[in-house]
Amino acid sequence: MSSKSSPHRCTYGRRQFRRTFDGKRILRARDIDDWPACIPDAHPGYISWERHQENLKVLKANGRGFEAARASIPREGPALLQGRAVCGQCGSHLGVRYAARRGRQEAWYICNRARIYRGEPMCQSIAAPPVDEAIGMLIAEQMTPAAVEPAIEV
Repeated sequence: MSSKSSPHRCTYGRRQFRRTFDGKRILRARDIDDWPACIPDAHPGYISWERHQENLKVLKANGRGFEAARASIPREGPALLQGRAVCGQCGSHLGVRYAARRGRQEAWYICNRARIYRGEPMCQSIAAPPVDEAIGMLIAEQMTPAAVEPAIEV
């Protein structure tokens, strides 16, 4: 597990530099077990080493935001598929953006990962209400008494 600098411990060798055959430098983070030196709790007044390790686990789990298997909680806003819709062109998760237009709030599903991370044009965007309406109709079609009873029991 690699981590960024932390003010509460003294470390040495968290990163390793290497040169490629063409002279470029490559920075590689080392696993914590491979650090030449680490002195936990070296500076009083900061969080404990154990707490720091727990925080790293939470950050690592949060960093998996765009993996298909991640269970993300909905955030504020009316979009139905927050954190669940996937782009049909590139396979990235669609984000949700809200804009106030004509005195009301509009939601849009957008695919902008390539723009954010690689400076490429935005993949696509689509107004959320038609998509949400279609998904709502599909859900309503499946809501038969035979389907509702087991769901209530669970």
